[in-house]
Amino acid sequence: MISGKKERIQWAEESSFGVMSTNAYEVLPNAVVINDFKQNWEEVNNTGDLTYNYERGYVDVKYTLSFVVRTWRFFVMAFGDSTDVNNTTYFSHTLSEYAPLHSFTLQRIQYDSAIGSSSRILTYVGSKVDSITIDWNSEGGGINGSFVTITAKCTAKRVYEETTTGTVYSFTGDIFQARMTEVKINGVTYNANLSGSITITNNLNSGFYADSSSSYYRSENLPQHRRMFGEININYSNSTPFDLWATGSAVSGDTYVKFSRGEHDWFKIDMTGKMFLNSVPDNTNLDGLNILKFDFRVGGEPTITAEDAYEW
Repeated sequence: MISGKKERIQWAEESSFGVMSTNAYEVLPNAVVINDFKQNWEEVNNTGDLTYNYERGYVDVKYTLSFVVRTWRFFVMAFGDSTDVNNTTYFSHTLSEYAPLHSFTLQRIQYDSAIGSSSRILTYVGSKVDSITIDWNSEGGGINGSFVTITAKCTAKRVYEETTTGTVYSFTGDIFQARMTEVKINGVTYNANLSGSITITNNLNSGFYADSSSSYYRSENLPQHRRMFGEININYSNSTPFDLWATGSAVSGDTYVKFSRGEHDWFKIDMTGKMFLNSVPDNTNLDGLNILKFDFRVGGEPTITAEDAYEW
């Protein structure tokens, strides 16, 4: 029997769209895949009766991937390119938009719990990220506890059973936790940040197109537009957040979310001058401290940088 606990999920960027990657694969900790495959059937009216016949149409391969964060390399798949600089003892990374988005291969190596060997290697090629969400919660809960989690909704060209697995590269370092999250909004650091999320959507589904060379499978899809939004929940002690929202303009002061394990080991999304506050509700909490939520959207391209031990 297949045991989810023993399943290994790994990914690698592709050199050619829709062709299984031969690059080094990264194993994702606490990873979960939820499939959404669809074989479309085109209806054919049978003249003279009330029934239908069907002919095979295109195949949609979609799935949701979630995992806890040991490295931030995967985020590049949702945003674009990474310019890497080798500083001898560490790499610095600057992300930039890349309209087509890079594709990747995802593999699910499933093990038979009785015999202990891999019995199924489900391989998704031509994968692209339709949307990605970073979540953190200092109170923890669920299987991922207080780990920082990434959830990505993906599309793929096709999925099939492979006979070989990609070569795995060993990435080290502690998994990022909510306590490693630094929040600064308009120059004010909020140490009592409880939880939050940041989402990027690429609207890939509108970028499907027909291609006679692809048989029943979708061709490479392109982002149609990008939106970025999120929320940050804090304990507060004054009216600063409300006053900031009441200005009715983009937040102009130093504004960012940074996940840091230490020097030269961090990931930062800088939204200075680009954060627009939708609302800052602060409902009464009779059982404890009031919680205020920064509900925001991001205009334009944020500055995303990182430092770690690896070339992306």
